[in-house]
Amino acid sequence: MQNKRHFSDLSQVDWPNVYGDKLLRFFSLLTEPCIEVFYGIKAGTIPWSKCFSIGSIFGILILFHIDFLFLKKLHLQAIYPIKPYFYWSYCTLIGLSTFWMWGLFRTYQRRKLIERLTDIMLSAGLKSATGKLPGFVFDRPIDDFTRKLRLTRSNLPKEKFESAKSTLESSLQVFIDETRENRTSGTIDIIYSHFEMPQITYIDNIKAISPLCFVVGNTRAKQIKVQFRNVPHLMVAGQTGGGKSTFLRGFVTTLYLNNNDMEFTLIDLKGGLEFQLFEGLERIIVIPNVDKSIPALHELQMAIENRMAVLKENNCKDLDSYSVIPAEKRKIAPGVSIQGFLKRHLLVIDEAAEMF
Repeated sequence: MQNKRHFSDLSQVDWPNVYGDKLLRFFSLLTEPCIEVFYGIKAGTIPWSKCFSIGSIFGILILFHIDFLFLKKLHLQAIYPIKPYFYWSYCTLIGLSTFWMWGLFRTYQRRKLIERLTDIMLSAGLKSATGKLPGFVFDRPIDDFTRKLRLTRSNLPKEKFESAKSTLESSLQVFIDETRENRTSGTIDIIYSHFEMPQITYIDNIKAISPLCFVVGNTRAKQIKVQFRNVPHLMVAGQTGGGKSTFLRGFVTTLYLNNNDMEFTLIDLKGGLEFQLFEGLERIIVIPNVDKSIPALHELQMAIENRMAVLKENNCKDLDSYSVIPAEKRKIAPGVSIQGFLKRHLLVIDEAAEMF
């Protein structure tokens, strides 16, 4: 026999809490998408063209009163705004609703992530000695391709999260780029993306790269460039076949084409095979073995000592500070030639370990 609730039972219901929960859920439904839109604008991840396109379609529907016909069919024409103030407010809200719908979709994704986090943390073994699991703080976009998931650390070390990387990637169905520890706040940031990193990247316009600047590579969102003034010494390391020599060829090519007065000494200890495309070019010397590299290194060492003597004589610490001194005021160190002094010289050694 089915139990029925009598009117006397309804008096026992905690009505403030019932309506309070519903009101809170309704308020969250309105505000959470707006928060997502705010962070989307901040990170530049909102699909402006799509949102404006769909908003334009809504505007056309309003222009031809199709929205009114729709409400009339549902017998809801009484709620259609007539007064100008309400009508234009209504039009604005409809036009902006596409952004809110995008925020709603992001909110749905975030909530689904929160629901899965408990099982994911357990499967990844991220549980403290007291049984605490990392807690959700936020999940926000960084750029068009990457997001930041912040979790409470729950007394777990950063290394624990790093060792669980493969499990987290598999469970979250994402690609994790980095794990950052915030010791002051006791949180962990997981930088991740839903898109796999491209295996091959291209330099679209090599001439657009500034002098003394070179491309390290691409992230999912942007190209990473380095200025030689900030990084005067560089070591490239990696496994066999990882692309070290390919990077060095692109590196030398970029600097050669964009710096007409730069000279190069390329020591290729793979028998000259990797740098053979540079042989015969002006300003470039390619050395294929250790024996021939020793005199070249001695010559470069003498050039460095000469430069240091001239810089010290002129109270300068580098070529940039020396170059701003008027030519007539530059001092010449005793016994030192300054011919070609301002030319920069790049030394590149492929397979440097062979020299030792």
